[in-house]
Amino acid sequence: MELNTFTLGKEKSPFAPTFEFTVGIADISDELDILDIKKKLLIKEKEIINLYPGTHDGGTNLGMDSVTSRFPHYVLWKYEEFDKIKYLIKEYHNEYCKRLNIKYDRLYSQAWV
Repeated sequence: MELNTFTLGKEKSPFAPTFEFTVGIADISDELDILDIKKKLLIKEKEIINLYPGTHDGGTNLGMDSVTSRFPHYVLWKYEEFDKIKYLIKEYHNEYCKRLNIKYDRLYSQAWV
């Protein structure tokens, strides 16, 4: 994983400070078949639209016919087809934190179709 640190702002006052952040970049194309994941997501989208009624589009203006309007029903991590993505996110998160000496008690993530 490549780490890039950026500095934003020029400190003008305590209310407009300069701050740094670090972004981790990793090429996972050898670890995941992106076209296969896309295919699985599109299949899940159709299943979810057919199984659940729309409740709210979350302010996206995509409407009640969209998969977005069924967001309570499609947390990606509940589908085993996407376990590899979840695993990689966790692994790269752990590497990022280790390299930046960031301590945490537990990791929580969510992802939607």
